[in-house]
Amino acid sequence: MWLLNRIKNQTANIVILSNPTGLAMDDQSHLAVVYNANRLQLMYSNLTTIETISTATNSRPLSYQNSYYFVGIYPVISPYTLYMYSATNLTLVSTTTNIYGSPQRVAFVYNNSIMCVITQNTTISTMLYYQYYSPTSFILNRTLILPITNAFYLAKLEDEAFFIVDAKGGGSIYKLLIATDTVSSFITTNSTEAPTAIVIDSCGRLWVTIVNYGIRIYDQTGTLIGSWAVSSQLYDIIVTETYDIYLVDKVSNKLSKYDTNVQCGV
Repeated sequence: MWLLNRIKNQTANIVILSNPTGLAMDDQSHLAVVYNANRLQLMYSNLTTIETISTATNSRPLSYQNSYYFVGIYPVISPYTLYMYSATNLTLVSTTTNIYGSPQRVAFVYNNSIMCVITQNTTISTMLYYQYYSPTSFILNRTLILPITNAFYLAKLEDEAFFIVDAKGGGSIYKLLIATDTVSSFITTNSTEAPTAIVIDSCGRLWVTIVNYGIRIYDQTGTLIGSWAVSSQLYDIIVTETYDIYLVDKVSNKLSKYDTNVQCGV
């Protein structure tokens, strides 16, 4: 991939943060990162800090949807609580608990009418489907037990499918067809590796961060088309429409940005 070679040749802009684990970007290209298992920091896209707040203990997973950041808890601990913060000023807007497991990531489907939350318990993971009315009004409609032990990351392919990361040693990326609730293994990793995140770029390619390797890139058939052993402890990734790459390295305590400023098609 010419694109990947261009990224590799860039010098990263680096910010030092203690144990960063989650990344999300809002509609204004503001970046949020959870770190130290109890901090949520909002930044401009150039990594200049806007605001930092304290969060619940073991705050690690992070999602953005519909003007809100969603913070989950990992490792699994009861009560199983999801925290929702305003993307404007990081005000805590609401919390919700469930009986199934610790919430990890959030995505919306069907014109933002359904809020989907993956949860993780000791030996089982469950998808929760909420009818969504507002940040303070949503009702659990149904649940789907997943054949996944450590569901940790959720990426949406329009309203067609979810890709779910099973973040354990030798864990797979699963594909969940939304219309039929069909779940199947889509991408596998080696027994010494653990996938942690998956994002879909503007060309439809899948970027997967993998502990004990780095990044692997796949097409929509699951065929490997690129790889980059950039770091062995990546926990999250953002790929923007212009292919600026943001990475968090939990062990090296780094948030890195690679600027490329190119368009889909390369």
